[in-house]
Amino acid sequence: MPSKKSAKSKLVKQNPVDRVDPSLPLERRARPLGRSPGQARPYVKIVEWSPEDDCFVGSAPPLVGRCCHGDREEEVFAELSQIVEEWLAIHAADSKALPAAVSTKRYSGKFQLRLTPDLHRLLALRAAMSRRSINDLAVEAIERAVAPGGG
Repeated sequence: MPSKKSAKSKLVKQNPVDRVDPSLPLERRARPLGRSPGQARPYVKIVEWSPEDDCFVGSAPPLVGRCCHGDREEEVFAELSQIVEEWLAIHAADSKALPAAVSTKRYSGKFQLRLTPDLHRLLALRAAMSRRSINDLAVEAIERAVAPGGG
């Protein structure tokens, strides 16, 4: 992510809602926070520390990527919540369908993974050597990669 200053200017370009510009038609202006509190609730809002930016960074996948930053986690969360509300207002004004919220989606616990034949062979050998299944070994590797503090 770019520096704090350049990220802030990028945010302005990314967010097409200008709540102060009176020349925008009413339906294109953002709704004030609180008018549709339930609509934003299922969208996961992530605030995480970015060592490369030396600040907290907020995102709300799949609605919006890294879009705000700051020195205080609470302030970034408040700004992120406002951005989510604005994006929801934009989708509503443009009659666009909203992406499925990750927090309310049901997951089966199964997905297909495509590997190169060589990587598949190595995984099978490693699993056989440890007397475990390929699935167990893959789950363990994925857990290490996505768990907090992992990767």
